[in-house]
Amino acid sequence: MSYPLPIATTKVAEPLRQATALLALIAAALYLAGFYLPIMEVGGEGGSLSDGDSSAMWVWVAPSVLALIAAAVGLAGTALASAIAAGLTTGMAGITTFELLFIHRFTDEMSNGAGVSFTKGIGYWTLLLAVVASIAAALSLVSAGADEPRCNQALGALAGVVGLGVSLSILLPVDGVSVLDIGDGVIQFGLFVWALLAPLLGSLMAVSGRRAGAAFAVGVGLGHLGFTAAVMQDIGAADGSFSFALTTNHTAIYHWAAILSVVFAGAALTQVVRPTSPVASFTVGTNMSGYVPASPAQPGFQPTYTAQPQYQQPVAPQQSASQWAADPYGRHQHRLWDGSAWTEHVADRGVVGHDPIT
Repeated sequence: MSYPLPIATTKVAEPLRQATALLALIAAALYLAGFYLPIMEVGGEGGSLSDGDSSAMWVWVAPSVLALIAAAVGLAGTALASAIAAGLTTGMAGITTFELLFIHRFTDEMSNGAGVSFTKGIGYWTLLLAVVASIAAALSLVSAGADEPRCNQALGALAGVVGLGVSLSILLPVDGVSVLDIGDGVIQFGLFVWALLAPLLGSLMAVSGRRAGAAFAVGVGLGHLGFTAAVMQDIGAADGSFSFALTTNHTAIYHWAAILSVVFAGAALTQVVRPTSPVASFTVGTNMSGYVPASPAQPGFQPTYTAQPQYQQPVAPQQSASQWAADPYGRHQHRLWDGSAWTEHVADRGVVGHDPIT
């Protein structure tokens, strides 16, 4: 009798990341609200980030909307979307921290020297909470199981390396002047956070070889591209309102680093490295009499495996006829049911072997 193996699935199971999606959703909503709420109040009148040049929307609004969409898809059960949403909000965290410290220093100095009351508005504290939620979303991705799907690690590492160009664009000196020459420690610290927080997290996640890490790196790169789009629209031009010091020393490096990190991390995601089979005590034997390999002989056949529960009383297949079925003992991909009992004949990746039940 011929027992052809059933065609194995090639779908890779991603772990659910609803907590990550929820944190990213909260962060994105806070960024969006903080952009429009008063970030600073002067004499009872408030001014928000939205009062400045319209291109500032590329820095906060556009990435926030993308993160909201990705987080919603993540909550629906798509794990990679959750990681992208976390990356987007983390990519916004560095520049937001710099802005908050800039506002802190500005309100402090103006209140002491101008004789006018400069205070932080509700938008300031909303954006601060957004940064905290972003970091929490990023940290929720740190833990990884041994069976978590992997991607092309070489491309992921390349994405991580080029992503560090964002850090270099801010920290490298220009004409002999660097961040280290800034006399204000608060502003200097803000620039370091902008330069290092998201790029380092994105790079570390990308080089891990995890699909979730590569997706996070994609999100970080997209978050940085908001600043790229803003610069292209000349965000540095003042329009009668207070403007913010949004600048880097080497803008070209910044832009290309963000773009290439998205390209390489996205490419890494397309090449899935499937987890190995949880085979235990498997002795390869010769094919059974009459056995004819079926689908495993086809080009490109790449089965994946899901560990089965350890049943104390293995359940028989619904059909009583002889057939290959999922191994109820959880030790192999398939075990032969002879029509009345489970046999010692097992199969993994199309290779038949023997693994006695007792």
